[in-house]
Amino acid sequence: MMNEERKPQEYDVVLGGNNSPPLDGLVLGGIEGVKRRFDKANSEEDKITLLKEALKYSEVGEDWLFEILETKTGDILWESFNLLWKIFDDNQRQQLIKYFPKLIKDDVHKWNIWRIDNPNIQLDLSNTDFYKANLSCINLSNINLSKSNFIQANLSNSNLSNSNLSWANLSEAILNHTDLSFADLSNTYLMNSELYYANLDRANFHNSILTGSNLSWGKLNNTKFKNADLSWANLTKANLYNANLTRANLYQSNLTHVVFQETNISWANFEGANIDRVHIREKIDWDYYESSCE
Repeated sequence: MMNEERKPQEYDVVLGGNNSPPLDGLVLGGIEGVKRRFDKANSEEDKITLLKEALKYSEVGEDWLFEILETKTGDILWESFNLLWKIFDDNQRQQLIKYFPKLIKDDVHKWNIWRIDNPNIQLDLSNTDFYKANLSCINLSNINLSKSNFIQANLSNSNLSNSNLSWANLSEAILNHTDLSFADLSNTYLMNSELYYANLDRANFHNSILTGSNLSWGKLNNTKFKNADLSWANLTKANLYNANLTRANLYQSNLTHVVFQETNISWANFEGANIDRVHIREKIDWDYYESSCE
């Protein structure tokens, strides 16, 4: 009998009337009451307070936070994600992985902070669509991004070191000043991409297509370009010290002032390439400008 009396009735103050209950109080109308107050809240701060209150209702509250992840953006989206991430164990967190692409596209800065706070999380974002996404200054290092779509995406000044980008499509992507050191870019499409001043030290471009790409002033020390297609590419003043260009196609490429010291060029195709003033015997370190991200 007591339980029946405690249930909110049709005209209880929580469900009706003109006065809203205090935001920090437990809503008599349960999770539905929280939802109503959320919809009526005028400020984002009030909405975030109500998101936290949803956790008092266990599974139904968690379900509502998942609804928020599906429909909202900005601080509301991120607060819902962080609330669930903090209370979930490793197995439950698997449910949140599918929201990572949305979170990344929503706010690069918040994503980078999350990566700092969670340095040991192994992430698999393979087969993700980042077409035309603005991801400048993002930290995507040590992530599996194989077979993902980065066509015309802006990844300038970003950190993709040690990432797996094999079979990905980065055609016409902007990667200027980006760190791709130790990354796996084998069998990757990079046609007409911008890699100006990029750090490609020890990256693997085996069997990749870089036709028409701009790699000028790039750090390509110890980089593997075996069987890569670099036709019509611009490598002006790129440093290819100890790089592997075995069977690479450099047809009509611009190699002006390129450093070729200890570079393996076995069976490479240089037909029509501009090899004006290349540096073969001396190692030269051109001035290199680091990322300008704050």
